Amino acid sequence: MKKSLVLFFIIIISISCCTHIPKDIKGVESIEEIKKFVNTPHVVMVQGTTPKIVVYEEEPIPILKVRPEYPQSAKEAGIMGQVLIRAEVFEDGTVGSVEIVEGLQSGPGGIDECAIKAVKQWKFIPAKLQNKPIAVWVTFPIRFQN
Repeated sequence: MKKSLVLFFIIIISISCCTHIPKDIKGVESIEEIKKFVNTPHVVMVQGTTPKIVVYEEEPIPILKVRPEYPQSAKEAGIMGQVLIRAEVFEDGTVGSVEIVEGLQSGPGGIDECAIKAVKQWKFIPAKLQNKPIAVWVTFPIRFQN
């Protein structure tokens, strides 16, 4: 019961913070109403529209990681470190939008662009809520070193 109440309040807080939630979910009064909404087939995720804060019970697990190209110019310049990525993972495990949280080298052909290009090819076992796949955003580092 306590776990359900905590989950309910986290969902309500995230709903009130998000602008991408359809109007028909605002003002829900119980966890049952939220469950009903989450399980309805009319909810369609469009790339880049997944709320940044989504409650889930199982996090997405990468099952195919494409290694990013390490640009020769960056290697020669001694640029090493990590790019912190935020990626949208859809219900089918594919990647939608990808954002740079902390970059190393921006611009065309830079390390940041290479990290984005690679992550867009990743595949995941999607996040789950009540054993149903859901779309979420995940944040993780991509490391570049010689």
